[in-house]
Amino acid sequence: MKHFTIFTVVLFLIAGVTMNAQNTVKQEKGLKVTIMIFSGRPDPTFTITDESIITKIKDSLGKMPKNEKFNGETVSPAALGYKGILVENSSDLIPDMDSFVVHHSKVEFKNKSAVKNFLEDYAYELQDLLVRLALEKGAIDMNLADHIKNQK
Repeated sequence: MKHFTIFTVVLFLIAGVTMNAQNTVKQEKGLKVTIMIFSGRPDPTFTITDESIITKIKDSLGKMPKNEKFNGETVSPAALGYKGILVENSSDLIPDMDSFVVHHSKVEFKNKSAVKNFLEDYAYELQDLLVRLALEKGAIDMNLADHIKNQK
């Protein structure tokens, strides 16, 4: 009976590891969005898989002018509270993009070669789109959305 119990426990452990590995492999391709706002607890995240929205974001990034005057290391401030929105790419629709961070009108774009470019979104369109999507996906509530928008 003792051997049967040990065998059963080992079998369940192996099954759990296998299921976790399968879940990792089946991750959806898209844009993983993280609203960087909390300290000490997980930031809200969601994934964009809709190809039309991914294309809209790609087109928006492509139209933004470079910010040649930006002299910082990152657009994300080293402070408590809202630090921007991180978007990590696993979509085939934007093959040259690794990630970007948007903080109000400033955008830090990193390509697959880890080269950074700083862009300017004067109308805050990209941040506003991502906040609206976060609300629709239930990643944030209206209070957090207002907090982000009112910091402009």
